[in-house]
Amino acid sequence: MQNQPHHSQGAGISLDDIYYMLFRHKWKIIILLPRHLGAGVVYHLRPPEYESEAELMIRYVVDDTRSGPDGS
Repeated sequence: MQNQPHHSQGAGISLDDIYYMLFRHKWKIIILLPRHLGAGVVYHLRPPEYESEAELMIRYVVDDTRSGPDGS
């Protein structure tokens, strides 16, 4: 039996994991990236069609009648 040290990998993401993900999903990235960039450009260049404004009225109630625990 050989006594080799066990190398445990941490919970983080390594550079190899990132390369694997990029090359595994390269066609999805190539197809969807220009669409997302175009949507971002349109979002920032085109003004919104409408804006809404709202006000909220909150009544502040002060209770001056102080009564004890026995109701007096």
